[in-house]
Amino acid sequence: YFCEFHGLKLNKRKCEYMVMNGHDPKLVWQRELASLRAKHALGEDVCDKEWKGTRVTIKGCGAVGRNRDSRVIKYLGVVFDAAPGWKTQQEVLRAKHRLNKSRLMTTPLTLPQVVYTLNTVVIPQMLYPLQVAVMNRATLRQWDTDYRAIVAKVGGISKSLPRALYYLPVEMGGLGLRSIEDEVD
Repeated sequence: YFCEFHGLKLNKRKCEYMVMNGHDPKLVWQRELASLRAKHALGEDVCDKEWKGTRVTIKGCGAVGRNRDSRVIKYLGVVFDAAPGWKTQQEVLRAKHRLNKSRLMTTPLTLPQVVYTLNTVVIPQMLYPLQVAVMNRATLRQWDTDYRAIVAKVGGISKSLPRALYYLPVEMGGLGLRSIEDEVD
């Protein structure tokens, strides 16, 4: 109905659908269905589930807390886990942070260039998924600390420089760096 109302046409071969927080018995994760069919063909027995008229069983049902649910989907640059929480997205962001940090520490940049790169590329890249996903405050503070360390190294800035001066606008005598913790707030 949505597409018809808005006059959108979709290529069915190139499209997938997803439902968040919904239980539709006709909606099946394709990887899970293939895995269940394979397990069913091997004769494995466990909790009963019905998939499109075929009774299939999955081992370890009910042990969701112990075994991590591996169903994930990436939508508009954000990784959604089927299980509650943002474990996969957090791992992706941590890996992205390590990569950006390593690149910035090894690339010859001037102080204005590194602040500009952090403010316009690195921090927005990290913030986009954080509009939806949740990251703990300690991690956000550590990322801010890492970004200040990069700026300090590139600019030859003393460690005794007050933290607030990193985030103060340039017009007011600061360095104009954005704080990822403040931006998430």
